[in-house]
Amino acid sequence: MSNTRQPVLTVENLSVAFSGRKGPATAVSGISFKVYPGEMMALVGESGCGKSVTAMSLLQLLPSPPAIINGAVYLEERDLLQMSKTEIRSVRGKDIAMIFQNPMSSLNPVLTIERQLTEGIILHENVSRKNAIQQAKKNLNLVGITDSAERLSQYPHQLSGGMRQRVMIAMAISCNPKVLIADEPTTALDVTTQSQVLSLVTDIQKKLGVSTILITHDLGVVAETADRIAVMYFGFIVEQAPTEVLFDNPAHPYTKGLIAAVPRLDFFIEGKKIPERLVEIPGIVPSIFNAIKGCPFAPRCALANNQCNQEKPPEVELSPGHTVSCWEVSS
Repeated sequence: MSNTRQPVLTVENLSVAFSGRKGPATAVSGISFKVYPGEMMALVGESGCGKSVTAMSLLQLLPSPPAIINGAVYLEERDLLQMSKTEIRSVRGKDIAMIFQNPMSSLNPVLTIERQLTEGIILHENVSRKNAIQQAKKNLNLVGITDSAERLSQYPHQLSGGMRQRVMIAMAISCNPKVLIADEPTTALDVTTQSQVLSLVTDIQKKLGVSTILITHDLGVVAETADRIAVMYFGFIVEQAPTEVLFDNPAHPYTKGLIAAVPRLDFFIEGKKIPERLVEIPGIVPSIFNAIKGCPFAPRCALANNQCNQEKPPEVELSPGHTVSCWEVSS
């Protein structure tokens, strides 16, 4: 069933390249996707496939030059890429907020948690410092941080990694954004804390009804959290589908490889035969300085033929909302 709602965020033919001594290097190649009200869309793929570059480019966080950004990014009806520096600053943190990968490097080490949490509230909501502090306390409680008054007086180095990430989430939701971008929010956290942070992001998304883009390299992470998944490889989106459809009927060889590489504890629980070793995808993601004539996944694909090496496959729709770019599927 197709989605008849109007999207909150629409990305059309977005390309990002970086100028260097060897010439332009393309990191994102003409990708398009939509994020609808209240849903969580996951952007997944191996490290180096362009996920974080995509997220950074949405808010003009990449300095240009060296970044060269083309395409359109609509927040409802406003094109973010056409905004001035002043206009985009009014969007960052208010309409679109971002949870960055490493909370230790994202938080300012010489400013208190109070200063960092209230700065955006005062700027975007035009409230007094007293009211901003009260809002900051509420946000800390919302993300599961107790003793909020004490925490506000502390500095980032006085908090644990998981606590710092919770502060980042509290900062991101401080102005009730329309879109929340979570860029691998569990990086550098232990397994237990990773699970807690992911559950928190999901709970926040449901409680506030905020449209969310979850960026991760782990398909297992998004199996029970995301509504839709877009699979990225070498700067291209090779497959998009509702989560259940993608896991039940993956079409692209790369998607199948990612799913096969996820450990299956459910096999053990259900008494099914467990493979002796996980399936691996041979090879590595090509360098962005290497021009790829055909399908970018062809050098690593067991199904690749001469057409795959010579021509980029078109995007075809297999079912409503399920698209894939693969010659094996479209031929």
